[in-house]
Amino acid sequence: MAGLYDDQVDRNVYDPRRAAEFVRELAATTDAQLVEEIRAAADVVLRLAEVWRGGPGWPHGPMDRDAYATATVAAKSLAALPSGTPLSAVTVAVGPILNGWWPERPEAAAALHEAVERLRRVAMHKTTLVSDARWITSHGGG
Repeated sequence: MAGLYDDQVDRNVYDPRRAAEFVRELAATTDAQLVEEIRAAADVVLRLAEVWRGGPGWPHGPMDRDAYATATVAAKSLAALPSGTPLSAVTVAVGPILNGWWPERPEAAAALHEAVERLRRVAMHKTTLVSDARWITSHGGG
Protein backbone atom coordinates (compact mmCIF):
# COMPACT_ATOMS: atom_id res chain seq x y z
CA MET A 1 0.00 0.00 0.00
CA ALA A 2 3.02 2.26 -0.13
CA GLY A 3 2.16 5.32 -2.09
CA LEU A 4 -1.61 5.22 -1.74
CA TYR A 5 -1.78 8.40 0.31
CA ASP A 6 1.78 9.64 0.28
CA ASP A 7 4.39 10.88 -2.15
CA GLN A 8 6.22 7.59 -2.69
CA VAL A 9 4.70 7.15 -6.14
CA ASP A 10 5.26 9.35 -9.17
CA ARG A 11 1.67 9.94 -10.20
CA ASN A 12 2.72 11.31 -13.58
CA VAL A 13 4.11 7.99 -14.79
CA TYR A 14 1.86 5.00 -15.42
CA ASP A 15 3.56 1.65 -15.03
CA PRO A 16 1.16 -1.19 -15.92
CA ARG A 17 3.26 -3.77 -14.07
CA ARG A 18 3.27 -1.68 -10.90
CA ALA A 19 -0.47 -1.04 -11.28
CA ALA A 20 -1.18 -4.77 -11.58
CA GLU A 21 1.06 -5.48 -8.58
CA PHE A 22 -0.75 -2.83 -6.56
CA VAL A 23 -4.15 -4.32 -7.45
CA ARG A 24 -2.93 -7.79 -6.41
CA GLU A 25 -1.61 -6.37 -3.10
CA LEU A 26 -4.95 -4.74 -2.39
CA ALA A 27 -6.90 -7.87 -3.35
CA ALA A 28 -4.79 -9.94 -0.96
CA THR A 29 -5.78 -7.74 1.98
CA THR A 30 -8.05 -9.74 4.27
CA ASP A 31 -11.14 -8.45 6.02
CA ALA A 32 -9.39 -9.23 9.31
CA GLN A 33 -6.52 -6.93 8.31
CA LEU A 34 -8.97 -4.16 7.44
CA VAL A 35 -10.78 -4.64 10.76
CA GLU A 36 -7.45 -4.42 12.59
CA GLU A 37 -6.56 -1.20 10.74
CA ILE A 38 -9.96 0.32 11.47
CA ARG A 39 -9.77 -0.58 15.16
CA ALA A 40 -6.25 0.88 15.42
CA ALA A 41 -7.27 4.10 13.66
CA ALA A 42 -10.37 4.42 15.87
CA ASP A 43 -8.21 3.94 18.97
CA VAL A 44 -6.07 6.90 17.86
CA VAL A 45 -9.22 8.98 17.35
CA LEU A 46 -10.43 8.20 20.87
CA ARG A 47 -7.02 8.92 22.42
CA LEU A 48 -6.79 12.28 20.63
CA ALA A 49 -10.40 13.11 21.55
CA GLU A 50 -9.39 12.69 25.20
CA VAL A 51 -6.36 14.97 24.69
CA TRP A 52 -8.57 17.55 22.98
CA ARG A 53 -11.15 17.41 25.78
CA GLY A 54 -8.43 17.83 28.41
CA GLY A 55 -6.94 20.84 26.65
CA PRO A 56 -7.21 24.50 27.58
CA GLY A 57 -10.51 26.25 27.06
CA TRP A 58 -12.56 23.08 26.70
CA PRO A 59 -15.27 23.15 25.47
CA HIS A 60 -15.04 25.69 22.73
CA GLY A 61 -18.72 25.33 21.89
CA PRO A 62 -21.65 22.91 21.87
CA MET A 63 -20.45 21.25 18.67
CA ASP A 64 -17.24 20.30 20.48
CA ARG A 65 -19.21 18.44 23.15
CA ASP A 66 -21.24 16.68 20.46
CA ALA A 67 -18.12 15.67 18.53
CA TYR A 68 -16.48 14.33 21.68
CA ALA A 69 -19.61 12.36 22.59
CA THR A 70 -19.73 10.94 19.07
CA ALA A 71 -16.13 9.73 19.34
CA THR A 72 -16.58 8.14 22.75
CA VAL A 73 -19.90 6.44 21.98
CA ALA A 74 -18.59 5.05 18.67
CA ALA A 75 -15.36 3.89 20.30
CA LYS A 76 -17.31 2.10 23.04
CA SER A 77 -19.56 0.47 20.43
CA LEU A 78 -16.50 -0.68 18.51
CA ALA A 79 -14.80 -1.98 21.66
CA ALA A 80 -17.92 -3.99 22.53
CA LEU A 81 -17.76 -5.90 19.26
CA PRO A 82 -16.24 -9.34 19.75
CA SER A 83 -13.22 -10.62 17.91
CA GLY A 84 -14.24 -11.98 14.52
CA THR A 85 -16.95 -9.37 13.97
CA PRO A 86 -17.50 -8.90 10.22
CA LEU A 87 -15.91 -5.92 8.49
CA SER A 88 -19.33 -4.47 7.66
CA ALA A 89 -20.31 -4.32 11.35
CA VAL A 90 -17.00 -2.71 12.31
CA THR A 91 -17.48 -0.10 9.59
CA VAL A 92 -21.00 0.61 10.85
CA ALA A 93 -19.65 1.05 14.40
CA VAL A 94 -17.26 3.82 13.31
CA GLY A 95 -19.83 5.40 10.99
CA PRO A 96 -20.82 8.15 13.43
CA ILE A 97 -17.19 9.28 13.62
CA LEU A 98 -16.90 9.30 9.83
CA ASN A 99 -20.11 11.27 9.41
CA GLY A 100 -19.48 13.77 12.19
CA TRP A 101 -18.18 17.32 12.24
CA TRP A 102 -14.58 17.67 13.43
CA PRO A 103 -12.93 21.01 14.18
CA GLU A 104 -9.52 21.84 12.82
CA ARG A 105 -8.60 24.34 15.57
CA PRO A 106 -7.13 24.60 18.20
CA GLU A 107 -4.01 22.46 17.78
CA ALA A 108 -5.33 19.46 19.74
CA ALA A 109 -8.46 19.48 17.60
CA ALA A 110 -6.36 19.62 14.44
CA ALA A 111 -4.59 16.39 15.43
CA LEU A 112 -7.97 14.79 16.10
CA HIS A 113 -9.31 16.01 12.76
CA GLU A 114 -6.36 14.41 10.97
CA ALA A 115 -6.86 11.14 12.89
CA VAL A 116 -10.50 11.08 11.77
CA GLU A 117 -9.32 11.58 8.19
CA ARG A 118 -6.93 8.61 8.56
CA LEU A 119 -9.80 6.52 9.92
CA ARG A 120 -11.94 7.62 6.98
CA ARG A 121 -9.22 6.59 4.51
CA VAL A 122 -9.15 3.08 5.97
CA ALA A 123 -12.84 2.53 6.73
CA MET A 124 -14.21 4.08 3.55
CA HIS A 125 -11.55 4.41 0.89
CA LYS A 126 -9.34 1.39 1.49
CA THR A 127 -12.24 -1.01 2.04
CA THR A 128 -13.70 0.10 -1.29
CA LEU A 129 -10.35 -0.18 -3.06
CA VAL A 130 -9.85 -3.69 -1.66
CA SER A 131 -13.32 -4.72 -2.78
CA ASP A 132 -12.70 -3.35 -6.26
CA ALA A 133 -9.28 -5.03 -6.45
CA ARG A 134 -10.81 -8.37 -5.47
CA TRP A 135 -13.38 -8.01 -8.24
CA ILE A 136 -10.70 -7.09 -10.78
CA THR A 137 -8.49 -10.05 -9.89
CA SER A 138 -11.42 -12.47 -9.85
CA HIS A 139 -12.29 -11.38 -13.39
CA GLY A 140 -8.83 -11.90 -14.83
CA GLY A 141 -7.38 -8.43 -14.24
CA GLY A 142 -4.50 -7.34 -12.07
